[in-house]
Amino acid sequence: MIVWVGKKYENYYLNAYKNPHTFYEDIETCIKSEALYNFIINLRSRGIKMYCLSGMRFSFYLKTKQSFINKYYGDDIEVISTASQELKVDGIKIIQRLMIAISVIESNLKVIFDKTEKCLYNKDRK
Repeated sequence: MIVWVGKKYENYYLNAYKNPHTFYEDIETCIKSEALYNFIINLRSRGIKMYCLSGMRFSFYLKTKQSFINKYYGDDIEVISTASQELKVDGIKIIQRLMIAISVIESNLKVIFDKTEKCLYNKDRK
């Protein structure tokens, strides 16, 4: 059952917290990106540990993000949250210290590099 009471943002985060496994199907429709999934498969085959760095207002949303990632991309990707989009840069620096290679994935990026500046993925490459 989806709860629709109170203010707009309270409803949003309440529903995310209470319905983490169905939130992206019932409330905020999201679909799996095949290009991103194929890229993840490539990284996984190379043994690269992956993280999803997500800016979010409340941790009420964390289980929902993790559930979506697990369902569509694999349960070996850990979701880490930041309080804002701006703090993602600091999050990347911390993750870099945890791993050998890091890939920054944003929906508006066409080329993805690892921390050694080696190109791992180029959307426009034929």
